[in-house]
Amino acid sequence: DSTGLARPVYGSYRSAGTWEYPGGGIHLGYDFAVPTETPLYAAGNGVILNSVNGCGYGYLGSRCGYEQGGGYGGGNQIYLLCVVNGKLYGLIYCHMTLDSPIPKGTLVKAGDYIGLSGSSGNSSGPHCHIEVMYLGDGSDFADYARNYRGELSYGAGWAGDYDGYGRRCE
Repeated sequence: DSTGLARPVYGSYRSAGTWEYPGGGIHLGYDFAVPTETPLYAAGNGVILNSVNGCGYGYLGSRCGYEQGGGYGGGNQIYLLCVVNGKLYGLIYCHMTLDSPIPKGTLVKAGDYIGLSGSSGNSSGPHCHIEVMYLGDGSDFADYARNYRGELSYGAGWAGDYDGYGRRCE
């Protein structure tokens, strides 16, 4: 979309917002509640930096996703590096259906299919959890893609102990 990030999922409602759950506790993404196997779409033109698969239907407390090369409890996941309006973003899509994430290295355009929503990993029901990180100028796309080493927070310092939580934008 020429005005910003494209819609990642249709027919959803917000079940949890960014930074904190309604009842308290850290929540670093936005939850789009949708039925299992709802199509998910790329929010911008870019490349899939990581594709994590191997988690069945999840439950609260599941760490699935970490052992498969992704974020702790994120289940089946996609990491998208994209440029929108000249700005560079990293997006993480979590809790996808088993065997639905498209492969690492796939080039996508805004609106392209990337997988199906699910409830894998640390999840209480079907939804798509999306985290968005602003990374800077879009001209850095090739450098970020070339130097990506699996750091899911893209240097924000959130991995593991959430040290960077206090540095989040308002």
